[in-house]
Parts: sequence; C-alpha cells; structure tokens
Amino acid sequence: MKIGLNVNKVINVYKQNTKVQTKENIKTNRYDRVELSVTGKEISKYVEMAKSSAIDDKRVEEIKKAIKNNTYEISTEKLAKGILNTMKESDIR
Repeated sequence: MKIGLNVNKVINVYKQNTKVQTKENIKTNRYDRVELSVTGKEISKYVEMAKSSAIDDKRVEEIKKAIKNNTYEISTEKLAKGILNTMKESDIR
C-alpha cells in the first residue's frame, strides 16, 4: 500500500488557486470609487468660504470690549439686511 502525495499535483493546484484569487482581486478593485453626497459637497463649500473669509481682528476686539462693558448695541435692521444678503449670495432658500 502506497501512502503519499504527488508533490507536483499539490504545487499545481496551489498555483491555480493563487492565479484565481489574484484575478478576482483585480476585478473587484477596478470598481472602487468615492462619491461625495450633496450634503458633503455643501459642507465642503462652506468650509472653503470660512477659510477664505477675512476676519477684522480690530473690529472683533471692539465688539468684545463693548459686550464686556454692556455697551454693545445690535441694529436689527443691519442684521436682517446682512442675513438676506448672505442668503442671496449663497442661494439659500
């Protein structure tokens, strides 16, 4: 009774399985892609707007001091106009 394996057959089967696995990996990797949602694109747009906005440090300090001294007054008319202008510029409805 002969017990043993034919080494060449084992090697050939291993090589065939390896080839099949690499072909399957190549096929699945071809279709990988990333797509941003509409919300993600909008967030990206606002992040870029925030980065490019110039901040007037002097004006910020003036407002902070006025708030601290309880002398800061808000013009509701200017605030409303500013909100409307911002909405018009960014097509928010």
